[in-house]
Amino acid sequence: MKPLRRDTPVRPDQEGEGALLALAACSADEALLRLGTSPQGLTQQEADRRLRRQRPSRLAGRGEPGWARQALQRLLNPLNLLLITLAGVSLLSGNAPSAVIITVMVALSLTLGLVQERRSGRAAASLRALVHTMAAVHRPGEAGARDHPIERLAPGDVLQLSAGALVPADVRVLSARDFFVNEAALTGESLPVEKHAAAATPQDLAQREVLALANLCFMGTHVASGSATVVVVHTGERAIFGAIARSLSEPRGPSSFELGMSASRG
Repeated sequence: MKPLRRDTPVRPDQEGEGALLALAACSADEALLRLGTSPQGLTQQEADRRLRRQRPSRLAGRGEPGWARQALQRLLNPLNLLLITLAGVSLLSGNAPSAVIITVMVALSLTLGLVQERRSGRAAASLRALVHTMAAVHRPGEAGARDHPIERLAPGDVLQLSAGALVPADVRVLSARDFFVNEAALTGESLPVEKHAAAATPQDLAQREVLALANLCFMGTHVASGSATVVVVHTGERAIFGAIARSLSEPRGPSSFELGMSASRG
């Protein structure tokens, strides 16, 4: 991936690690200039305009299939197929009671599984409805930062982060004071990492490890201590954490057990 030149502007909707590397390499003032924003943040009109050009800052989620599809998916489970085959063999061999017992077992398994899955889905939806994560956003002409839903964040928004806050997007640090971030969710590092606003050195950039850069923070991490002013670069599915969530929401392939059962049937 070819790095961006230092005089190349970064589009607010640009995706990928290239934009993060380019912004890490320049000063905080230049990062604001490249993102088309100011130290006071975006106006509400400009933020709304940028939001219209992209999807809201939500993570990808797996849609809940209907009853019929869920039942079919469970019925096609290799274990259930094996039991149905055994029931058919028992019926053909004249052992009707065994066939009935096996059929009832499969029916009960399907019913209980569907009911439990529906209940857990409704419970998860209820919990998501109760959670309204907010971010402290700066707007020109407003005294201090005001809370806005993270779904309404746009690239170029200037945020205020403090101890205990979740990092709602991939951001470039503009100023920091004793600012430490826990990145265990992304890197597995158990100790908080200190973040600052200074431009990354050529040695840091040569490694091309975006997650290791000290002037960037990432969605899915949280502030352990201190405070910082940051500017949003990527939100939602464009963020590194969002890309991981999108990959997890995609349909999974067959497991080793399922592959083995398919091979044995073949």
